[in-house]
Amino acid sequence: MEIKSCKACGARVVFIRHNVTGNIMCLDAEPNPRGNMHMSSEGLLSSAHAGDPDDHRYMSHHATCPDAEKFRKRRVKE
Repeated sequence: MEIKSCKACGARVVFIRHNVTGNIMCLDAEPNPRGNMHMSSEGLLSSAHAGDPDDHRYMSHHATCPDAEKFRKRRVKE
């Protein structure tokens, strides 16, 4: 797992592909018992569920970054 810095706030983050959606997600680099994502020991990412071990739970960086709006995709009005 390669640790990088958030371009907006400088926090330590990792980028991991979600094993169901295929999307790349930005997560805080440190495990978080309140995290909304679960990373398996094989590096597979999925949504967290009750009972997942705390040391395998990570928080989406979009939930913690003070400048997350800079990276949200804008929806096109029809």
